[in-house]
Amino acid sequence: MHLIIGGILALAGLIWAIVRLANAMDEAKGAARRYSWSRKADKRVIDNLTDPREAAAILLAQLAAYEGEITAGQKELILGQMRQAFGVSAAEADELYGFARHALAETSDAGNRLTKLIDPLRGACSGREVAELLEMMRTVASSEGPPSDLQNSLIDRVARALAPAH
Repeated sequence: MHLIIGGILALAGLIWAIVRLANAMDEAKGAARRYSWSRKADKRVIDNLTDPREAAAILLAQLAAYEGEITAGQKELILGQMRQAFGVSAAEADELYGFARHALAETSDAGNRLTKLIDPLRGACSGREVAELLEMMRTVASSEGPPSDLQNSLIDRVARALAPAH
């Protein structure tokens, strides 16, 4: 009888050890995954941009946000500009706008990260598309009255950064 109880206890101990080893392996995998994600998450959205439409959406939203909270009229203007210029649906334009608002929430001024915003635009936009983006920016900046110095400064900096090299 003692042998049977001892065998059962040994088997239970072996099962317990296997379960603990499996849990430890899962925890190690989870720690590695968390570390990998934390390295990516520590970067701001603006630092990971690759889509020129997202960069343009952030610039448009930043121009509107320079004057305070983005009004419903400014939001509709930005959405309309994106639908027309990017050829996207209303839902896609709304997603781009939401992405831009999220990116702006991570930074006090997206204009301070202009290099990161310009990089996806530089290689992807033709001269006509750059001119169209600048016109969109001017339209948004002047939607609630004359553009402020801060708005004009951002537009000028974008224009210089995207100007063709001579």
